[in-house]
Amino acid sequence: CTPVPDAGERWRPIYQQQIVPLLESLKGVPVYHGAAVATASGAIALLGPSGTGKSTLTAALASRGHAFLSDDCLSLREDRGQLCVVPHLPEIRLWNDSLDAIAPADAAGGQAPGSPKPHLE
Repeated sequence: CTPVPDAGERWRPIYQQQIVPLLESLKGVPVYHGAAVATASGAIALLGPSGTGKSTLTAALASRGHAFLSDDCLSLREDRGQLCVVPHLPEIRLWNDSLDAIAPADAAGGQAPGSPKPHLE
């Protein structure tokens, strides 16, 4: 996968959110449409269709001190008999109303290329 010269940064989210998960799934890695945070007791993973609030709830949990692990693409691996969430892109995409309700005013990372949603890093 090689971006064309004038692609700018538009190719990066497509590559990281579409192509990498596809390649992982072809290698047998379980990949889900979900989001996750880490807690002292383990990861909280949220799975579901688009628009059901996975990213919003994940951002709310992260804003309350839980370590952000993944948004949109949730990969799992086994480690010493434990199922583990593989950390993914260090960003989360939220609709403006969720962003306004959850994130500090200076937290916005800008518009995600190729997405109607702003993103936080």
